Amino acid sequence: MPLTLIDQYEVMYSANSFVPRIWLKNSGNYIGQLIFEPDGTNLPPDTNVNGEINLFYHLEDFDNAIDLLRDESPMYLLFNGSGGGNENGIKSTPEAVGECLKQPGRGRFARALHHSPDLGVLRSQFVISSQGPIHAVLREINFRESRRNEMTGVRVLIVQSHLSS
Repeated sequence: MPLTLIDQYEVMYSANSFVPRIWLKNSGNYIGQLIFEPDGTNLPPDTNVNGEINLFYHLEDFDNAIDLLRDESPMYLLFNGSGGGNENGIKSTPEAVGECLKQPGRGRFARALHHSPDLGVLRSQFVISSQGPIHAVLREINFRESRRNEMTGVRVLIVQSHLSS
């Protein structure tokens, strides 16, 4: 699985007929871009053009992609090749569930869960694939029950995940 660290990004939200893009960089060099086509259109295959990766998404996925780039660290560009059967995208590294909640001002993915330290052993990993909707990551988490931690008074959400690795 070829991964490249993303340490900077630039957003290009153009006027007229140009679609929005997020340019990805590593050590000051462009390594690829996320290209957001109109919702409902057929996406072209992802490509590698002169060492720069082009990943195609629908515009409805723009907010989720930019949130991950803003809020998760480190982030990686994943490119396995063009054509069906090759999963490409941006991905985070494994982190403890609720880890971002310990740092004020982090993104909406983290703010969706409120936890106590006893859930810190659970692991999560966000993978945004250009071949499917980003929203699938969040739909796969089912809240089974909610209870209050007697020692801390913090409400704990018990989750069951059906995500496959």
